[in-house]
Amino acid sequence: MTKTPFAALALTLALTGRVQPAVAEPVFQDAPFDEAHWTFSGPDIKPVEALDQKALRLQDGVATLKLADFTTGVISYDVLLSSDAPMYTGLRFHGADEEQYEYFYLRAERTGMPDATQYTPVFHGDQGWQIYAGPEFSSQEGYKRGEWNHVEVRVYPDSADVYINGRRSLRIPELKTGHAGGYLALSSSFGPRFPFNQVYYAHFRYSAEPLERPAGMPAARRNEAAGLVRRWQVSPPMAQADALAWAGGKAQAAQPSWTDLPVEANGIANLARLAGRTSARDTVVARFEVDADRAGDRLMRFGYSDAVEIFVNGRLVFKGDAQFLSRDQQFLGTVSFGDAVVAPLRKGANQVLFVVKEHYGGWAAAAEFADPAGLSGLGAAPGGR
Repeated sequence: MTKTPFAALALTLALTGRVQPAVAEPVFQDAPFDEAHWTFSGPDIKPVEALDQKALRLQDGVATLKLADFTTGVISYDVLLSSDAPMYTGLRFHGADEEQYEYFYLRAERTGMPDATQYTPVFHGDQGWQIYAGPEFSSQEGYKRGEWNHVEVRVYPDSADVYINGRRSLRIPELKTGHAGGYLALSSSFGPRFPFNQVYYAHFRYSAEPLERPAGMPAARRNEAAGLVRRWQVSPPMAQADALAWAGGKAQAAQPSWTDLPVEANGIANLARLAGRTSARDTVVARFEVDADRAGDRLMRFGYSDAVEIFVNGRLVFKGDAQFLSRDQQFLGTVSFGDAVVAPLRKGANQVLFVVKEHYGGWAAAAEFADPAGLSGLGAAPGGR
């Protein structure tokens, strides 16, 4: 088994002769892949042997550890990736239920790329990786094929470090769900493009010890743009036709109720924080008001996921589709502020509506004004999440 970072640190100190405070080895609990330690669910999940090791074969399913609650500590396991490995294979932690948890996973088909790993929170079953993108959520990694890869996740109260094959691969400066603890589970899903692959897990163990946030852990990046829309009001999920009817001002459309939603640290509103979608109710209206000291056109940069129609004071100004693979075979649908539209504002109060339909990978709305001079009412500072 590959040496853990703890063992590697001890070896380095011994070889250099440097005098350092003692580093306590964590006390690990082994969790063999049997029904005494795990609950298995899914169409293809089974304890087997792989490369002469007792292992868990997991193509599409979830293995949940029979542990009442995991708050902080170290999770350690090995992963064997086949030549055509699943798109998503990873660890769920701080799980509240089947639809709310923190998720770190390997994207084996992206080996060597900047997004070969991925961290995302999951709210109401929506894995929001299109919202949480970049260095705080993904890292470049090269995976060994046909051999065991060692994964170690150090979970702190509000952050985490991930080591792969003895090297720190990813720092997660801010865990997003806000859960203080919860269940641990392994999961694998082949995704929409590779319905034929296998992954194997072995040597799972954990140390549920108190860990503090490291002194060197960076703070999460904050979007501090002056023209950022920092707070949205969001309707309950509804059918897209009903949302468009209300946004278009049709008299028969019922007035929705509204829930206040601050944006994430990156300036994007994660609409799935409030509710999950169903096939019949996959659309919300997300709105904000902006006061202008004079009438005129203002450039508004924005992002969304997955499809949107934007109304300014009842007038449709933009319609677009940015769902996964909708534009080409490499298009991920990652949310940014890369789209722009001219918003015709009138003097005084203006209402901007995003009618947002979700399909997969993140339910989101984001907006900022390029020149916020003379504008007010955009909301408070980005939230600490």
